[in-house]
Amino acid sequence: MLLTSFFVIRTYSKFSSSVDKTGSLSIAKWDVLANIPTEDINLVAGNNIDTYTLTVTSKSEVATNYSIVISNLPIGVQVALDNNNYKNVSSGKVQFNNVGSFNANASNTSKNHTLKIKAELYADEQTNKKIKVDVVFTQKKIN
Repeated sequence: MLLTSFFVIRTYSKFSSSVDKTGSLSIAKWDVLANIPTEDINLVAGNNIDTYTLTVTSKSEVATNYSIVISNLPIGVQVALDNNNYKNVSSGKVQFNNVGSFNANASNTSKNHTLKIKAELYADEQTNKKIKVDVVFTQKKIN
């Protein structure tokens, strides 16, 4: 019996071990930019349209989508993007969702968009009002 106990304990002890592992993880680069115009807008109600070009750039290693939001707009102003229909201002803001996207490590890294702003005949008169243009980037989901 004593001899059997010795071999059983000895057998179990041969199965114990420890493992040490090391590894590394790289993080994808997120590098996006929007070149937004800073010119003055000079609109005459019902008379003219001001046009601006904005450039969106991604040099990211991840795929991205983006939307464009124009805010702090006066009542009676309409905004169009890339020759699409004009949108009316709601609560001082116009939002264009899912305007464009870039694939990860895309070779074509910039896209130009045309922003058109016009004032209706009933538009509020404004002087020195700053309109805010934001480009909102989000990472594409991986399927």
